[in-house]
Amino acid sequence: MVNNDKKPSFARYAIIAVCMLMGVLLYIDRLSFSVAEPYIRQDLGLTKIQTGYCISAFFWFYALGQMPAGWLTDRFGPRLMLPMYILVWSFFTAMIGMVTGLVMLLAMRGAFGLGQAGAFPTGSNVISRWIPAAGRGGASSLVALGGRIGGAVMPLLTAILLVNLVPADKQYTYQANQILDPVAVVGKIYPRGFEEASTVDVVSNDDNNAKTTKMPSHLLYLKENMPSSLVEMSERMRENEYVVNLEDQTVLAEGFNGIINNAAFYNAEAFASMKSLNRYCAKCVARLENGEIMTTDESTQFNRFLLESIYSIEIQGVYVSSWRYVLYIYGAFGIAVAAAVWFVMRDSPAHHRWCNAAELELIQGPTGETRKTEPFPLKEILGCPSMWYSAMSQFFINVAWLFIVTWFVAFLMEEHNLSIMERSFAMTIPLIVGFFGMLLGGMFTDFMARGGRSLRRARALPWGGGALCAAVAFAVCPLLENPWSITAMMAIVAFSVDFAVPSVWAFTQDVGGKYVGSVLGFGNMFGNFGAAVSGPLLAYVSIEYSWDFMFLVCAGVLCVSSAAGFLVDASRPLVPVKGFEYINS
Repeated sequence: MVNNDKKPSFARYAIIAVCMLMGVLLYIDRLSFSVAEPYIRQDLGLTKIQTGYCISAFFWFYALGQMPAGWLTDRFGPRLMLPMYILVWSFFTAMIGMVTGLVMLLAMRGAFGLGQAGAFPTGSNVISRWIPAAGRGGASSLVALGGRIGGAVMPLLTAILLVNLVPADKQYTYQANQILDPVAVVGKIYPRGFEEASTVDVVSNDDNNAKTTKMPSHLLYLKENMPSSLVEMSERMRENEYVVNLEDQTVLAEGFNGIINNAAFYNAEAFASMKSLNRYCAKCVARLENGEIMTTDESTQFNRFLLESIYSIEIQGVYVSSWRYVLYIYGAFGIAVAAAVWFVMRDSPAHHRWCNAAELELIQGPTGETRKTEPFPLKEILGCPSMWYSAMSQFFINVAWLFIVTWFVAFLMEEHNLSIMERSFAMTIPLIVGFFGMLLGGMFTDFMARGGRSLRRARALPWGGGALCAAVAFAVCPLLENPWSITAMMAIVAFSVDFAVPSVWAFTQDVGGKYVGSVLGFGNMFGNFGAAVSGPLLAYVSIEYSWDFMFLVCAGVLCVSSAAGFLVDASRPLVPVKGFEYINS
C-alpha cells in the first residue's frame, strides 16, 4: 500500500543498497577462488593449466547464462529471481569446498557461473523499475561499485580466514606426498646448468659466455642444512629419463622436517636476502630480534612458513587445510544476503509499503507505468547495430581488464619478486582506485544526459574514452621497470574501465526499455566470453613471448573496445516509445 505523504520517501535507496550488497557478495565469492587457487591445486593434485580451465569454466557458463537469466527476471520479476540466483551461487560456492577432483571442480565452477549469471541483468532490471531515467547512471555505478568493494576486501578477508581456520591439531611436519615437485625443490639449491665455483658464487654457461652470479644466502644456508645425499639426487634429476619417486620425496620430507623441528634454524644473516616473507614470519623475526624466545609450537610453525616462503609452489602449503572452510563460510553468508534482498525487494514501487505516492510519481512519472510480460526480443537485439558495438566493446575490454584480477599477482611474483603481502596490496590498489572511477563515471554520464544534451554522446564519450585511457596505461607498462609504477598504471586502467561501466549500464536501460534484463544479458554475455578467453590467452602470450608483449596485446584489444564504445547510440531504443523522442545531436 502506497503512503500518500507529499514528500518523496526513500524506498528506492533501500532497493539500491541491497543490490550493492548483492554486488559485494558476488565479487567476494567470484574472486576468492583466485586467492585460494594455489591451495586448491595442491590439495587436489592439479596442474596450473587444469585450474586455469576451471577459471574459464566459470566465465563460459556465466556468459551463456546471461540472456536466459535476464529473460527470467523480465518474466518473473526481481523479487523472486534475485534471491534465487544468490541462493544458487552460494550453494555451489559451498559445494566447491567439497570437491575431490578435477571433474567435480569443473562441474561446480560451471554451476556457480550459471548461478551468478542473473545477478547484474537483474540489477539493471531493478534500476529500470525503481530509478528515474536521469539517475540511472549514478544508480548503476553504485550497484557496480558494490562489486568493486567486494573485490577490494576479498584478498584481505580471504587471507584472514585462511590463516584463522587452520585446524588446531594441524601437523606442520611433511609427509612424502606433500613434496609436490622434488625436481624444482632440489633445483633451487642445485640449479640446473650451474656448476659451483665456491660456497658463494655459481657460474652459468650461456652460449659459452661464462658469467658469475651470487647464490642467495638463504638458499646456500638451506643447502647446508639439508641431507648430503641431495648432491647425488641432483645429478640423477639432471637425466632426461628421471621419474619422480617416493624414495626421493621421503628424503626431502625428512630433511625439511629436521629443519622444522630445529628451534635454532633461523639465521638473521642468512635470511637477510629473502624478499618474500609472509606476515607470520615477519612477526616471528621481529620477536627474535627483540630477544624473545618462542615456544616449541611457535618455532615449528615459523620454520614451516620459512620453507614455504622459499618454496611457495613446490611444497604443499599450510592453508591447504583451511581453504574449504572459507568457501563454506562464504556460502552461508549468501543465505543471509538472499534473505535481506527478499525482505527489502519488490517488483514495483507501487507494491512497496515504504514507497509513498510522491516517490512513486518521481519514479514512474504522473501517468504511472504498467509492466507486461513480453517475449524474448531476439529479432530486435540482433537487428540493432549498437547492441553489436556494445557486445564487441565489452568482449575486448574484459580480455584486458581481467589481467588485474588474474595474472597481475603472478607477474609481480615472477618478474619483481614482491612478497606475498606486497603482491596482495598491489592487487588491492587498482580495485580501490576503481571505486572513484565508478562513482565519477556515473555522475559524468548523468550530467552529460541532462538539460537536453545528446544522449548518444552522454554514453559513448565516457565509454569509448575510458577504454582508450586504459589502453594508453597498458601501452606505457613495457617502458617501466619499477613494479609500483606498473601498479600505478594498473590503477589507471581500473579507474578508466570503471569510469566507463556506468555508461554501459545506462545504455542498456536507455535502449532496453521493458527488455532491459535481456539487453544487459546480451552485452554481458559477450563481455564474459572475453573474460573466458582472457586467462589462457594472456598466459600463452606471457609464456611464449613476454610480459611486455602481453601488455601491448592488452593495449591493442582496448583500442578495439574503445572504437566500438564510441559507436554505440543510446538515443535509439530497441522499441521506439510513442510520444517520447530522444535528443541525438
